[in-house]
Amino acid sequence: MYTNLEKRGARGQQQSSLMNNQKSSVRGGASGAKKNVRDFRMNRMAGAGGTFNGSITSCSMMSVASGASVASGSDSNHSLRRGELRVVDEQMVKNMVMWEGILNTQVSLIGLELLLDFSLELDSIKSNPQLIEKIFSIIQVLFSTNQSETILIGTFHVLKILIRQFSTVIYSNESNFMEQFCTDLLRMCISQFEKVRMEAATMLYHVIKVNYLTLNHFTRTKIQLTIALSGLTAKINPDHVHLLRNAFQMIVNYSQEDLTLHNIVKNAKTKLFSIQKNSDSNDLDFASQVKQLVGRLNETLLDTIKIREADKSDDENYSELYYRIANGYKHAPELSIAWFGNLAQEHYDKERFVESAQCHVYCAALVYHYLLLKKDSFAMNQGIQYQYLLNVSTHLKSESFHELKALFMESTSTPDFQSHSFTPKGFVEYVSKAIRDFDLDLHYEYSIQLWKLLIGYYEFKKDYEKLQSAHDEISKLYCNIHKNYCKQTTRLFGSYYRVAFFGAKVPVDLRNKYMVYKMPKVYRLSELVEYFKGSFAIKYGGEDCIKIISDAAVISESDVENAEIVKIMITALRIQNQNQCAQFEQFVNLNEFVFETPFTKSGKTHGALNEQYKRRTTIRVQHPFPNMLTRQLVVSSTHVEMSPIQNSIEIVESSIEKLDQQSSVIPPDVNSLQMVLSGTLIPQVNEGIPSLVNLFLADEKLEGNEELNLMKIRMVEFLKSAGKCLEISRKNCRPNQLPLHEKFEEGFVILYNLFSKYLNVSEVSVYLKRKGVSFQEE
Repeated sequence: MYTNLEKRGARGQQQSSLMNNQKSSVRGGASGAKKNVRDFRMNRMAGAGGTFNGSITSCSMMSVASGASVASGSDSNHSLRRGELRVVDEQMVKNMVMWEGILNTQVSLIGLELLLDFSLELDSIKSNPQLIEKIFSIIQVLFSTNQSETILIGTFHVLKILIRQFSTVIYSNESNFMEQFCTDLLRMCISQFEKVRMEAATMLYHVIKVNYLTLNHFTRTKIQLTIALSGLTAKINPDHVHLLRNAFQMIVNYSQEDLTLHNIVKNAKTKLFSIQKNSDSNDLDFASQVKQLVGRLNETLLDTIKIREADKSDDENYSELYYRIANGYKHAPELSIAWFGNLAQEHYDKERFVESAQCHVYCAALVYHYLLLKKDSFAMNQGIQYQYLLNVSTHLKSESFHELKALFMESTSTPDFQSHSFTPKGFVEYVSKAIRDFDLDLHYEYSIQLWKLLIGYYEFKKDYEKLQSAHDEISKLYCNIHKNYCKQTTRLFGSYYRVAFFGAKVPVDLRNKYMVYKMPKVYRLSELVEYFKGSFAIKYGGEDCIKIISDAAVISESDVENAEIVKIMITALRIQNQNQCAQFEQFVNLNEFVFETPFTKSGKTHGALNEQYKRRTTIRVQHPFPNMLTRQLVVSSTHVEMSPIQNSIEIVESSIEKLDQQSSVIPPDVNSLQMVLSGTLIPQVNEGIPSLVNLFLADEKLEGNEELNLMKIRMVEFLKSAGKCLEISRKNCRPNQLPLHEKFEEGFVILYNLFSKYLNVSEVSVYLKRKGVSFQEE
């Protein structure tokens, strides 16, 4: 089979008018190929040679079981016989594996022969793209599964014939056949079999050449090969990189030695998109274009090596490397979108679903702008509202896509991107992936926004079945949100920490800089400490070389230049202006965070309430969270010092907020309500409020102070809120909860009588009586 197929390939290279007589060339070799396939199958059956991959069949397993039963049933004195049986049994297994490999090879060869018969004999196939897709899907199955060296090489030769036969269809803008084949062929270039590697490189050159002969350029293959290589980032072993470079050099050599193409002059009617900036590579001869392509592939390979060699223990640094590479290809949107896809997959694998969704949203926005600049009817449709993408990604508001617009301004004709991602179908795929990931991270409101975007597209297409499905999904999402609010439960959207690294061992891009880290769900400080110790211990010389410090620690010049110890400062952050009954909107679009550092004038961290000061620090990052990265540099920070009385006022306001939240719950949650009352009305549990009264309200020196007047107002509000919650508890508590409620009433009376010494509580008394709250005053 191979001999005839190779002869046909050689004849094709020698004919300068290959595309004019390709049908007769293919048919001329088909009968010889089929005869060779039959001869080859008979030789393999007779000689049982070759390299095969197979698995032990049920017959093999039966022979093993049979041998085991005989051995177990024999007398214990016949150990020699058992050993002989074992040897015989192992030989049987080897034989069965060998014959199964032969069988697999025969079946695959028969399939290839039938595929050739079917493809070459029916002229109507060329006008049926769906049927051609089915034919190539069979080849893809052979490439995607474990096959013997024999079958892989045979499949290469069959694929060469099919590509020549259906070249017009394969290289059309509507076809996606070659995208997966480029990935498969690159993967074969690092095969363990040398002949497979050589055939794969030859096949890649064949794909490039036929593309050039069909369209007078091979822009499509350039893009598909580069994207395919970018997509293999996580699968290429650094030890195999030299094999890919060898394959690329073989392609260059083929292009320089192929005399059939040296004198062909390209007369392209349109100027097509080129990845290379400020260079129209389509004006070069074929060999020069191939050399330029290989140079670009080697650059992409270097990026791939960076990813493979990066420190995977530092998840944030690993993701940032993907992000930098993706941004570096902004002048080549098809490559950029491929690397953003790689970043999304990295996030998805680490269960950082909302970050993965943000990557897909960015890709969808890039596709939308391309279609808009191209004046595609999809983007021009009024039903497709870009605002929905902005609603779920504030990062897009600062993204102008200058590089994409520059391509349209510099080109004399509309740039024609070859990736299927830059189509309405590709746009829908990215949006659908973003919806999936937002759902996984409980961002139901964002999913609804994107479903509304798709509804506009489905209305434009009049796809009523998908419209029904979209509305059903939106209904389910609203149901999830409603359940969440009714139960007054909090969805967990992440924890935030400020982290800084000090020491000479720390890379320059991180050293002495403050970063905000977004950690998944509820991530405790102790967990983050263990995360850094585990991730950085090996990197910086062991756990003894890592020291965790608090935000109150003073960083000296020696800490910065220390070559032995790496100090990591970790500070828990809270969201700016977050209240206790926070809604979804308060956990998204976050670029400001707050942390507080207690101190006293005496130098101690903590002291009495009338000595306790507090430094509130507000920090800001450039792009709001959540976005495509889980770590951002702090771009600004402000500090405010709070006096003891200001600090105490905040304590009272926080208690009021908790009480008001519980009083607004319908129906009342008595368990949660009594937990809050325990912290405010039972003195032996928490003496915070009584202490504030004795320390500040009883201090005559503060009389007339504006802050003291504000505290008095807050104290009155506190009594009102506590009394209201007390009445709710009395009306709704069960018999077993009544003893605890009675303690609350006693605590409230003590507080009321204490407040009445320094405050005018008559207003409170009237308010509570109007609410039906009864209590005994002194």
